[in-house]
Amino acid sequence: MIEKAFVKLFQGKIQHNSGVLPVIIRYKPLDRTPCITITKASETQIGRKHLFEPYEKTQYRLNNTIWLDIWCDNEQERHNIIEQIYNILYQAINNHYLQCKHYEEGTCKNTNTPCTISTLDDSTVFKSQCLTPESSGYVSFFRENNILKWTFRITGEQRLDEPNLNPPVLRTQITIEFDRMKYHNVGGHLAEKIEVNL
Repeated sequence: MIEKAFVKLFQGKIQHNSGVLPVIIRYKPLDRTPCITITKASETQIGRKHLFEPYEKTQYRLNNTIWLDIWCDNEQERHNIIEQIYNILYQAINNHYLQCKHYEEGTCKNTNTPCTISTLDDSTVFKSQCLTPESSGYVSFFRENNILKWTFRITGEQRLDEPNLNPPVLRTQITIEFDRMKYHNVGGHLAEKIEVNL
């Protein structure tokens, strides 16, 4: 479920006056605002091919549209939350070390050592990118979720406020589109040689 990937991307990273903002999968907000909901608006298969190495599997290319709905009580909350969302998305696009699958509170879970970004002085430190991507096994948000990075785009931001509610709720929807790959294993192994006994 691709929505879970976006929950993981944002969960625990967006701060608010009352603490960490909840990020959930559903259309409607929680009973309290502010919060962020994530909805898969559409998923369309745009390609398919069969692969045979190292075993038979079917590869699907899917076009996805995701809606990030930000539910708030006032304009200041809205501005603050949207700014944090864009910052996290831009970090993911630019391979920021904080968005690595293995990064956790200053430690690389893959090597069980402190993240090198905070200990070395290198030109990539200023870009906030992993200094040792090969040895530490840097895994971006896109690679972890089979998203084709060059297709990832933020296609819109709409204000869908609900002033008729009591109290009124401010709602902003950010639309994201991308293609991703999905695999279905058919099973079995390819024969390396065939012998016929007559």
